Amino acid sequence: MEFGRVSDLSQVDFSLPPLTARSRALLARAPAPSAADEWLRLGAPAFRHREWLGTLYPATSSAEDWLSLYASKLSAIELNSTFYGLPSEATLDRWIAQTSERFRICPKVPRTISHELTSPELQSRVTAFATRMLRLGSRLGPGLLQLPERVGPDSLPQLRAALRMFPEDFALAVEVRHPAWFETAGAVRNDLIAELEPRAIALVITDVSGRRDVSHTSLTSPFVFVRFVGEGGDPTEESRVASWIARLAEWRAAGLAAAFFFVHQPDDLAAPQLLAIASNHANSAGICVPNVTLECAPIAQLDLFR
Repeated sequence: MEFGRVSDLSQVDFSLPPLTARSRALLARAPAPSAADEWLRLGAPAFRHREWLGTLYPATSSAEDWLSLYASKLSAIELNSTFYGLPSEATLDRWIAQTSERFRICPKVPRTISHELTSPELQSRVTAFATRMLRLGSRLGPGLLQLPERVGPDSLPQLRAALRMFPEDFALAVEVRHPAWFETAGAVRNDLIAELEPRAIALVITDVSGRRDVSHTSLTSPFVFVRFVGEGGDPTEESRVASWIARLAEWRAAGLAAAFFFVHQPDDLAAPQLLAIASNHANSAGICVPNVTLECAPIAQLDLFR
């Protein structure tokens, strides 16, 4: 993930802005979440990584087993592959068979939708994507609609039209990147919030070193979708993750129903270690998530910068 990367982290302020007053009011209005809910879900953008043999997966495991191994340690996946094309029905059925009821698949909306909002074929593309993904049933999590950085507020009418093409029961999270969407530090434009909030469409929060504006606190739904971008094993990652776990626990106490926390790394080599850090901090904070046990040495002992 290249968006928002910088070469020098020494001048980056990784502090998180306070929750906006409007967001606090939204959480206060939300139905009280059940104490039994598995509300925090950790994950990565893919499960097919040969580099994870010996870290997240046993060194001798087969590629056919990677999804079931992934799902035994994590409860969600931000499925990047759907950005490029739709999986077959047989593939979806196989994923269902390889995962448990508690697992959630959050498919990335195809680029032929997110990057072509004015296409005359948009409705048929949305229908095809939604219909295919709904086959996942209870395993379907929110779809990620990631707008390219060139798409600014002047495209809000096209975005509005596209969002209304999705079935009402299809949960969505929208990521915006153009700087004009962000009015002040930690806050997003009210016209975008007003569009997403009535349908409980989440506004993606991206924590990345070079664009601190996209790490906002304008919530538009009772669930949040956080994309955390690491620095390949840099020492700043642990304190950043710890801050996020504490923040999500605070939001949960205020009424948050669910949180999806997906980690990204420049080449995803260090993603398992970052997920282990997140699960350790969550469990230490009394948040019940699966333990991400690794097959390798601690992150400090790995040569991640070779």
